Amino acid sequence: MSERDAESVFQAEMEFAKRARAIASQTSISKRDLQNEYEKLIEQYEKLLQQTAKITRISDSTQLKLRRTQEALNALNAELARALSIAEAQQRRAEEASRFKTELLSIAAHDLKNPLQSIIGFSSLIQEGAESPADTQMYATTIQNAAQRMFKLINELLNTTAIDAGKLTLNRFPCSLGELASVVLAANLQQANQKQQRIDFHAEPECIAEVDAERIREVFDNLVSNAIKYSPIGKTIWIRIFRMLSSDEQLPVVRFTVRDEGQGLTEEDMKKLFGRFQRLSAKPTGGESSTGLGLSIAKQLVELHNGKLWAESEGKDKGTTFIVELPILTKSISESE
Repeated sequence: MSERDAESVFQAEMEFAKRARAIASQTSISKRDLQNEYEKLIEQYEKLLQQTAKITRISDSTQLKLRRTQEALNALNAELARALSIAEAQQRRAEEASRFKTELLSIAAHDLKNPLQSIIGFSSLIQEGAESPADTQMYATTIQNAAQRMFKLINELLNTTAIDAGKLTLNRFPCSLGELASVVLAANLQQANQKQQRIDFHAEPECIAEVDAERIREVFDNLVSNAIKYSPIGKTIWIRIFRMLSSDEQLPVVRFTVRDEGQGLTEEDMKKLFGRFQRLSAKPTGGESSTGLGLSIAKQLVELHNGKLWAESEGKDKGTTFIVELPILTKSISESE
């Protein structure tokens, strides 16, 4: 109802009320006059009911529109909140990526500088002419070690960026993890011998898993080389591979463990153990370098294989055990049984 219609109804009601008071004030009222006024009252009352119904309909319609408008506003506000949340998350990811990029560049510049200087310096000595073949051999070995350090760092950086970008492709095939561990052990044996460390290795047969052998080799190599790196001279490192049920879901797995007599892990170490660029309380015992990326990459690679990697330690100077669990290839179980 418009404002004009409401005013018209009001005026009509006022006129009717005025006429009713005038009639009521008369000393005598004829039956005819009373009947006419009564009929007019009925007619006016019916109009009032119609107008009231119309007002009610308009009010209901207006309330419905208002309710729908409010619901639309609420939905819009919720959508805006979601958009803002997404934008904030994207901003945080962008800032994190920027910090990560800066850290990568800083590590690359710092950790590549020393081996590059070694390569340049000792290759110059070879060019100038070494005093003896033994000197040449020593220079070449130094150059090779420096190049291997550079290769390892670059490989870690590439792995990290590939995992973050979701571009790491796994080429899975049935693989004997015992044989893979033997290869890793052979590659690290010289480093252990230089520190007069003993490696006690045992692998059960039929420890077969469907994995990307190169990626799992990187995991095993990281754990074994770390045990050597952080263990004091003359200590023993135990490496085991065996079949068992998983620690939680009781499913068949292959477990790979590396236990050392090294510096152990504090409670604070355990909290940040698999984080990127983390520096723990333990220090390399032979002047070796570390990027702080190896364990983080190892954990991600194991989890990409639907496996688990964790560490156990009773505390400072009480040694550490790193444990890898990978789903065993079911076929290998049925064949061996």
